[in-house]
Amino acid sequence: MNSTYARPALLPTMAWKGTAAPGAPSGLAASVGENNAVNLAWAPAAESSDELEKTRKYAIYRSPDREMDLDNPANLLGVTDTATSAFADASVAPGQYYYYTVTALNRLSTESARAGTVSNDFEAPTVRTREVSVTLANGSASIAASELDGGTSDNWGVESLTASRTSFSCSDIGAQKVVLSAVDKGGNSASAEGLVRVLGHVPQPSISVSPGPGEATGLPANTIALGYGPQSVSLTASDAAGSSTFTWSPAGGLSTASGAVTSFAPSAAGSFSFTAQASSPESCFAQASTTVNVIDARCGEGKVMVCNKTGSAGNPGAQVCVSPNAVPAFLKKGSVLGACSS
Repeated sequence: MNSTYARPALLPTMAWKGTAAPGAPSGLAASVGENNAVNLAWAPAAESSDELEKTRKYAIYRSPDREMDLDNPANLLGVTDTATSAFADASVAPGQYYYYTVTALNRLSTESARAGTVSNDFEAPTVRTREVSVTLANGSASIAASELDGGTSDNWGVESLTASRTSFSCSDIGAQKVVLSAVDKGGNSASAEGLVRVLGHVPQPSISVSPGPGEATGLPANTIALGYGPQSVSLTASDAAGSSTFTWSPAGGLSTASGAVTSFAPSAAGSFSFTAQASSPESCFAQASTTVNVIDARCGEGKVMVCNKTGSAGNPGAQVCVSPNAVPAFLKKGSVLGACSS
């Protein structure tokens, strides 16, 4: 490189002889040399068959800004004397960092497109994280990567922070490991694992069934005998994991479709299933279901049908209609309400 002048400069182009530019150099890389020098190396530009278009020199640019202006003379670091594919910047003081790029010049001083950009920063950032807590709202929560940052630092400067995940839902309640990644101004990257505690609760609902008012029937709590004993059941939903609100379905036949407690008073026999959906304050949902069985023990004229245990092996039960007052005695002897086939 000519050292006659204080600063390097490119020769004026000779456009009247041709304007075709040489190919751009590629594979630009930087490494540390002796005495803090920055060694640059690149792959030569593709050669042209035209002698005037062949690469004769390379221009090396340096700037503290990634998007360097090649038209700014202050950014031209030097020009090689030949078509060498290496250059050493020995003017860098410790702690100074720059971006570099290279262009090719042909015999007519026509300049190629620039190569990629590299820097003399070879030190990755130091990533530090901190624990973050987020509370779900409407079933979701989110964080910014900066919230997970516990003081990440870099010798030149951190350019960006990203987190491996920033959105959370009810399925994430508890401690979640999240990776925080940092990229510095030189393009170096590093990562560290952080912890995000997702607060909220997923309901653990259950339903208890209790008979309404009426004479004891000897039947399970979820079974109603039309015509005798309790003619309704109370359904009570609870959440073992915390406080929740409840909605019931199907609503038909229930005293209310919302709230922890509802009742069911059937008018016909059958098997009826009900579901309680629990909703936590954070809008996390879960369901529990139960079934109410209804048998028809009505026998006409106000009487009650019972299946009387006869003790006979050939005919173990006989269906009889009795007055309501006689039912307790039959039940005490082992009879059951309803038809013998029930």
